[in-house]
Amino acid sequence: LKPEEWNPHIYWQPIPIHTVPLTKDVVLGAGATAPCALYDLETSRVEKSPAIKKITTHLSNMYKFVTEESGMEVYDFKTAMRLYDPLLIEDMYNFSLPSWTSSVYPEPLREAALFSFVMPTWSPLQQRLKVGPLLGEIMKHFIEKRNGNLKPDRKLWMYSAHDMTIASVLNTFGSFDIQFPPYASSLLIELRLKNDKHYVTMFYRNSTTQKPYLLPIFECNVLCPLDQFISLVQPFVPADWEEECNSVTLTSSGVPSDFALILIAVLFSSVILLLALVVTCWIKKRRQNWYSNMKSSSEKDIPSQP
Repeated sequence: LKPEEWNPHIYWQPIPIHTVPLTKDVVLGAGATAPCALYDLETSRVEKSPAIKKITTHLSNMYKFVTEESGMEVYDFKTAMRLYDPLLIEDMYNFSLPSWTSSVYPEPLREAALFSFVMPTWSPLQQRLKVGPLLGEIMKHFIEKRNGNLKPDRKLWMYSAHDMTIASVLNTFGSFDIQFPPYASSLLIELRLKNDKHYVTMFYRNSTTQKPYLLPIFECNVLCPLDQFISLVQPFVPADWEEECNSVTLTSSGVPSDFALILIAVLFSSVILLLALVVTCWIKKRRQNWYSNMKSSSEKDIPSQP
C-alpha cells in the first residue's frame, strides 16, 4: 500500500476531523452553542432598538396569523425562519403546501426569515463577540504563514459550519446582500503572494453553475494587502473572548468582574443619592410645617385690632 492508502480496493484517503464540545466551540459557535452573556445582553438591546421594533410591529399581524394556522409559535425573526425553512424545502421538492400559506409564503414570511441572518451580527459588538474568534484565528494563520512559523505548516484550513456562519462573516465584512446562503455554500478566504507582497482575497461560492464571486473585505480592495486586512480585522478580534463575555456577570471565582463592580457602584451611589434627596425633602417639609405652626400660634396671641 502507498502511504496515503488504507485499503487497496478503495482509492480514498481519510481526512481527520477535529471537533470540540459545542459549548466550548468559541471559533464557530460563539454566541450560539458557546454562551456569551455580553452577546446576549447586546442582542437584547438590539431587539429593543427602534429600528428592529418598527420591523417587528410591521410583521406582527403575520406572526399572529401563522401561529394560529401552523400551530407553531412564531413571534420573531428566528421563529419565522423555523417555519419558513421547512416550507421552502417542501416547495423545492414540489410538495403541496397548506392552502393558508399562499398569503404569507414566500412573502412576507421570507422577509422575516431573512432578518434572522442579519440580527446575530447587527451591531459591531455582536460582530466582535460572534465572528471575532473565527476572524482572529484566520488572521493568526495568515500572519504566521507570512512569517514562516505556521505550525503545522498547512496550505488549507477547512471549517465545517452553517449558513448562519457564512452570513455572519459576510455581514461583518460588509459584503452580505441579505440573501439566504444556499445549501453547500462556502467562503474561500485566501492568502496570496504577488510581487513579494501578501494579499487577502475572499470568494463566495453560492452556486454550482457559476464561478465563485470575488467580494470586497470591508472598504479594502478585492485584493486586500495583508497589513491592511490585519488593521481592519483587529478591532473585531477579542483579546480574551471569555473575559469579555463575562464582563456582565460574576467571574469564575464568584467575584464580580470589573464591569459588574462599576455597575454595582453606580447603582449603589444612585440609591444613596435618592435616599439623601428623600431625607432632605422630608426635613424641609418638617421645617415648613413647624414654621407654619409657630406662625399660627403667634398670630393667635396677637390681639385683633378694634
